[in-house]
Amino acid sequence: KFIRGELGKDLKLRYVPNIEFMIDEDLEHQYKLLKIITEIDDQQLNLKKDKNNE
Repeated sequence: KFIRGELGKDLKLRYVPNIEFMIDEDLEHQYKLLKIITEIDDQQLNLKKDKNNE
């Protein structure tokens, strides 16, 4: 209920649909997403290092 209320305020909606959070049991999909997030994090870290070395 809390999240629905906050979304309703932020999005200024009169009706906010029910929200369900479900566990993704597909381990391969989880691994791929984690790998993508890690790569993005590494790229951002490298950009910061490059800027500091200039």
